[in-house]
This record gives sequence, C-alpha cells and structure tokens, in this order.
Amino acid sequence: MGRIACSRPGFMESIERTGRMSSSSKRQQTMAKRNREQAVKEKRALKLEKKHAAAAERNAERTEETLLPATDGPLYRPPAEEETPSA
Repeated sequence: MGRIACSRPGFMESIERTGRMSSSSKRQQTMAKRNREQAVKEKRALKLEKKHAAAAERNAERTEETLLPATDGPLYRPPAEEETPSA
C-alpha cells in the first residue's frame, strides 16, 4: 500500500496515531436511529411494568391464601357456653 502525499506537515503522523482520517467531531444521530432507540426503551418499560404487575398479583394471591382458612366452615366459632349450676 502506498503512502498518501499531503502538503500538511504532521498529517500522516496524526492519522497513524488516531487510526482515522475524519475530524474528531461527533456525527449527529439520524431521526430513524433515535426513533428505533426510543421504541426499544418504551418496549422495555412496558415489559418491566407487566413484570411488576404480575409479581404484585402473585403476592396478593399469596396473601389471600394465608388469610383465609382452607376449610369450608365459618371463619369464627364462638366458644361453647357452659352451663353453670345455679344454686
């Protein structure tokens, strides 16, 4: 590969150091790329929201199961009244 002739002193050395010929300024993002990235962020946020909702529902079901007894009888049974001998 041949060398590029350039009238600027030190130009070739700077290319060899950085490995690129373009300017150091950042390129502007295209609208399409920005829209794609925004869509991905929104999709991830929705997925996380669904995940949290499902976890909350599971926790609510577990709480209900621990509060309710497994029997079909009444929740509260009053103690049996004992007859006291009257004198």
